[in-house]
Amino acid sequence: MQQEKTYTIPEYAADQNVNKATVYRWIKTKRVETVKDGSKTLIVIREHVPDVDLSQVVALLREQIQAKDQQIKALLEQNAQLQDSTQQQNAIIMQMARNTETEQKLLEHRRKPFYRRWFDRRQDDTDAALDATTAFDQPPYDEAETD
Repeated sequence: MQQEKTYTIPEYAADQNVNKATVYRWIKTKRVETVKDGSKTLIVIREHVPDVDLSQVVALLREQIQAKDQQIKALLEQNAQLQDSTQQQNAIIMQMARNTETEQKLLEHRRKPFYRRWFDRRQDDTDAALDATTAFDQPPYDEAETD
């Protein structure tokens, strides 16, 4: 199927963004097709428009939309799986960090001579006892015993 559009020379010049003199040159060299309408010269543009069954186009577009929807669904599932695995990896990393910290403390404790470990344990016990008594705003010793 062909469609015809007609333009006057000034309209065609404006449409093509050229000077009217250029359009007259194109007419002279038969670069554009013209017809006479009384005293007016009209430029004819014929466009070939393929016959298209719109129902086929709509069906094709629906298929493409369904395919894209399936791709989106698959990508969302992959995203969810990646988020789950990332959370699992983060949990593992945190556990490893805690284990490393514990092992570091054990190594530091084992490097001390036994008498330091024993003294530190007694000191820790004393500090804990002091912390427990000062938590209730009580003196660390009984005032009656000091008199």
